[in-house]
Amino acid sequence: MNILVTRLEKYPRDNPAGWCVGFNVETTGGRSFYLDCTISFDEAEDDDAAIAAALDLLGDQIKSRVDDLDGLSSLLGTDVTDRLSD
Repeated sequence: MNILVTRLEKYPRDNPAGWCVGFNVETTGGRSFYLDCTISFDEAEDDDAAIAAALDLLGDQIKSRVDDLDGLSSLLGTDVTDRLSD
């Protein structure tokens, strides 16, 4: 599994009250998904603390979704066009 920070900004833009932190998660099977959350400035004073807080908040959800996706058949997403008879 790989987890990449793909969103990290003060949120909302016009009157920030916290951080919006988003992650792209890729499973070992090559499937991927995106999750994000908001972390208040009270919980995280800087961007590094915001990432840590977001991982704490979303960690169980990430693991559960990865387990679900890794449990799917490896044939999902396979191009089978060449198997079609004329």
